[in-house]
Amino acid sequence: MTTPAADPAALARAAGALRAGRLALFPTETVFGVGADLFSEAAVDLLYRVKRRPRSRPLLAHVRDAVMARRLVCDWPARAQALTERFWPGPLALILPRAAGVPDTITAGGTTVGLRCPDHPVALALIEALGGPIAGTSANEHGEPPASTIHEARRWFPQGVVEAVDGPPAPAGAPSTVLLLGEDPSADRILREGPITAELLGLE
Repeated sequence: MTTPAADPAALARAAGALRAGRLALFPTETVFGVGADLFSEAAVDLLYRVKRRPRSRPLLAHVRDAVMARRLVCDWPARAQALTERFWPGPLALILPRAAGVPDTITAGGTTVGLRCPDHPVALALIEALGGPIAGTSANEHGEPPASTIHEARRWFPQGVVEAVDGPPAPAGAPSTVLLLGEDPSADRILREGPITAELLGLE
């Protein structure tokens, strides 16, 4: 995906907000996202509260690449490697068994973690500037339509708790596909179908 790079000053402010335990709004190739430092339980708690998201719904770990993703899981099967080589960066989130160091706050206490590598230079630059994964979700109040521009995203989040880094509107307009990897390919299951369809994944 070729889009203009983020404004360096805005990127620095957004990364600084994440380090300080606040939130950041950022564009992805699907919808606008809102995120927190994955390893800050207080920041993730803030994200749940501001978004009014039920605690039973996990967040996705937004990562720079497969190398960063592998640090968050206890098993990285060959299928995961093949899927990331084909579809990352891109609108596919993989659900895999979590590593011991992944906080309960982003997994809703479950044994798995969702991994997403966004195909947007601004989102990837923000992850790089933070130096670690971002716990993220769509930038909207829970139950409302996802935001595709920064102006739509801002109305849901108080300025005092969030910093924004802008980018082109998201062209896809639909959230990423979420794929649960089972113990073998026959057990793989799409939890949410998005731009990457079951046919593309070979599940039809």
